[in-house]
Order: sequence, then C-alpha cells, then structure tokens
Amino acid sequence: MPSQRSEMERLMEKYKSDIAFLEEQEKDIQRRIEIMENLIPTVLIWYMWKVSQAEKPTPLDVQSEEDAQRKLSHLETILAELQEADQALKEEENVMRKRIEELEESLKDTKSIDFTLSEPSTSRLKAEREKVMGEEKVMAEESRQVMFKDLLKDENTDWKQTCEDLCTEMSGLRENLQET
Repeated sequence: MPSQRSEMERLMEKYKSDIAFLEEQEKDIQRRIEIMENLIPTVLIWYMWKVSQAEKPTPLDVQSEEDAQRKLSHLETILAELQEADQALKEEENVMRKRIEELEESLKDTKSIDFTLSEPSTSRLKAEREKVMGEEKVMAEESRQVMFKDLLKDENTDWKQTCEDLCTEMSGLRENLQET
C-alpha cells in the first residue's frame, strides 16, 4: 500500500509540474500573439505612409512601379501568412487550455483514487488496474509533451525566418522607393 501511495503522490507531483509547464508555455504563446497583433497594424500604417509619400510615376518609372506592385503583393502574402500563423497560435493556445483542464481533471481523479486506495476494503486487482491506467496516461502525456516541444521549435524557426524575410523585403522596398 505505501508503495502505491508514493507512486500516486509522484504522479500527482508530475501532473502538477506538467500543468505549471503548460501554463508557462501558454503565457509565452499569448505574449507572442500580442506582439504579432501589435506589429501588423504598425507595418501597414508605415507602408501606407511610404506609399502616400511616393511621387507620381513618370513613363520611366513604370517598371519601378511594377516592381513595387510585385513587392507589395509579396508583402501582402507575407501578411496573410502571419495572420494564419497568428490564428494557428490561438488554436494551439485553446488546445493547451483544454489539455490543462484535462490534466486538472485527471489530478482530481488521482486524488479520488488515492482516497479509494486508502480504504482497507479495496481489492488488489482494482489497485493494479488503476496503476496500469495511470502509467498509460503518463506515457501518453509524455508523448504529447515531446510533440508539442517539437512543434514549438519548428514554429520558432519559421517565425524567425519569416520576420527576417519581411525585414529584408521592406529594406529593399524602402531603398527602391527612395531611389524613385
């Protein structure tokens, strides 16, 4: 009985640490979403201001204008991708919230199992079955945690590359507009 109790306590501590970790990741995702939401309008306002400051095109500037239109189209595509990434992060945040709720519910179940195990009338078979179910939950959770870490790593890399590409494009467009 004491080994089962200590096992259950260990599982409860693991669930608590998993919940804390997921809550920390949720805060980080929310911060990133807020940065993206604040960045997009600023970029659009700046770009509209730059366009409004541009001179009227002359016949020699037609090709430059076409280049600028292509770049504008490209930037609009990037903006759409950023908005899709924003939406994906929001969806991931919702999934993480649901997962936290599931873990909290599981923690409540674990506490009730611990109470049940403390009763002398509990059969050994029932205890073994609960132990197996707990191990399966832990294995599934560890698998999900690894997948989520990999997803975050990929998202960080893609986000960094997209930002660098956007900055490069905007610098090129700025130089092009200053030349005209």
